[in-house]
Amino acid sequence: MRKMGMIACVTGMLAAGALLPVGALAMMCDGCGPDGFGGPPGMSRHDGKHMEFMGKRLGLSDDQKAQIKEIFAAEKTAAEPLRKALDEGRQKLHQIAKTLPFDESAFRAQAAALEPTRLDMMVLRAKTHSQVQAVLTPEQRDKAEKLREMKPRKGKKRPGT
Repeated sequence: MRKMGMIACVTGMLAAGALLPVGALAMMCDGCGPDGFGGPPGMSRHDGKHMEFMGKRLGLSDDQKAQIKEIFAAEKTAAEPLRKALDEGRQKLHQIAKTLPFDESAFRAQAAALEPTRLDMMVLRAKTHSQVQAVLTPEQRDKAEKLREMKPRKGKKRPGT
């Protein structure tokens, strides 16, 4: 019985260690949406509230709002198959992690198979961010950067607090 507990513990540690890069990627991208600063908690950049938030905070013109909406719509369309592939890949990874005995080579192979899709998602986010930045004036970009710096990150306090 004690041996089974030890195996489960080691398996969990291996799975957690393999998933650390996934968490690191999520933390790197947390709050750094294509608008350059993210939005209030619970707000998707694809909903009208986010555009309203950006418009007020950055003083966006109607033309800028329309251009940014188009950019976000294109990103959402392009990201959907990537999100679906990542979700399916993570489910496979979790299934492999739960299998006894733990198959490290299968786990590594599945984790490696997810990397190109993660990279594609990161490139898409960076491309979208760049496109949105190109729509903003230099003053709006500066303001967006300042707002992004103020946004609390997981486990971190706001500057000056």
